[in-house]
Amino acid sequence: MPGGTVVIETPGMAEALPPAVFPDADATTRGGPYVEWDAPSGRAYLLRAASGDAAGRRLQVALDVTPEAALLADYRRTLALVLFLGVLAAAAAGAVAAWHGLRPLRRITARVASVTASDLHTR
Repeated sequence: MPGGTVVIETPGMAEALPPAVFPDADATTRGGPYVEWDAPSGRAYLLRAASGDAAGRRLQVALDVTPEAALLADYRRTLALVLFLGVLAAAAAGAVAAWHGLRPLRRITARVASVTASDLHTR
């Protein structure tokens, strides 16, 4: 809290989350229940600040969501891979189905191409 005194704090929290990164208490309530913040160390936090009592005290709370963010990133990569492989499999299956479906047309085309002026009796 700028210009104030810290009443209670988790040991080492000031180094991980400087008090200046917390939003104003009023801004947090207008913008939603929390603010997302990525620390330079690569950790992800949800930050929330609230006005305290009449004495002007302020509550700042942070939740480390790094494991959840990593899990979601892993899910996104897996989903992208599965979708990509699914599209490739669908394209291959479509190509095989089209190849087999057009086989009679290829046979007719080959037969018509083999008909010459001297061979008009061929069906």
